[in-house]
Amino acid sequence: MYNKTFKGVLLLLVFCHSIFLFGQSKRDFKVFAVSDNYNNEVKNFIKNNSALESIKILKGFQIDPYKNGEININSIRKNLAKMYPKSDASGVLCLNIENKQYQNLKNFGTNTNEYKHAIIELNKMISTVRKFRPNLKIGIYGMPFRFYYSAQNKPNMNKALDGLLRNCDYLFPSMYILFTNSEIGEQKNLEYLNDNLEVALEYGERLKKDVVPFVWYGIHTNNKKFGSQLIPKETMMKFVDHMKSYSRSGNNIKGIVWWDGQVTENATNPRLLNNEKKVLDKNSIILDYMSDFISTF
Repeated sequence: MYNKTFKGVLLLLVFCHSIFLFGQSKRDFKVFAVSDNYNNEVKNFIKNNSALESIKILKGFQIDPYKNGEININSIRKNLAKMYPKSDASGVLCLNIENKQYQNLKNFGTNTNEYKHAIIELNKMISTVRKFRPNLKIGIYGMPFRFYYSAQNKPNMNKALDGLLRNCDYLFPSMYILFTNSEIGEQKNLEYLNDNLEVALEYGERLKKDVVPFVWYGIHTNNKKFGSQLIPKETMMKFVDHMKSYSRSGNNIKGIVWWDGQVTENATNPRLLNNEKKVLDKNSIILDYMSDFISTF
């Protein structure tokens, strides 16, 4: 009798714990979208759905307006004042800076002057935002760095980005799809996501930061044949589901940033051909792709 009662209580506890974890994962996962880039219908869709949250982007030309590789404090403050008029404004902000300093973190070793200066400059960017709008939650686009081949992962190794990313609230790695399934097969694309998720979650675990990758429903523009092609809904949402369920030491991504770059319905890059391509409406895409997906949260 005692054993049966004990087993019953144990099963009940396991069941309740499972329900708790399931509910927790559903509540914690967010889809961030740049609502400023959409029409009023989508803005209301984002505003009225608890699984969606607005994010703003501070762009490179607003951070380094002269393209000299130096962080311009006055430009940052000026643009932040426009984006967040109130000094106590809250929200999530991504710093999209892919200038010389960003590239130097990729191309130079940690013992070089170029790397050290890049860390100083990019930390200056973070501290400027912190001082001017202290209630914002911030992260830097594309870090840890995306890689397809293992050699491209070198800039992320040996905690190379810790001195910068520990000062962020979010990690915003870019996990755009580089090749179509028809080119390399679905499994290769999933392995690419796994490799990048592993690195990002390792950073997140070590630095105690939430990992929220950027995703895009188009093939990366560097793909000469299929760049900017729309990824079919079923394929795209399978990639997102895979990312959502991937776990490292019990840690998962906390959401995604849904990027809205221009895509076409054609299987070739519109920049490389003379004939006109049909550009697809990003407002329709997010409503179509997200409506079913967020119902699973």
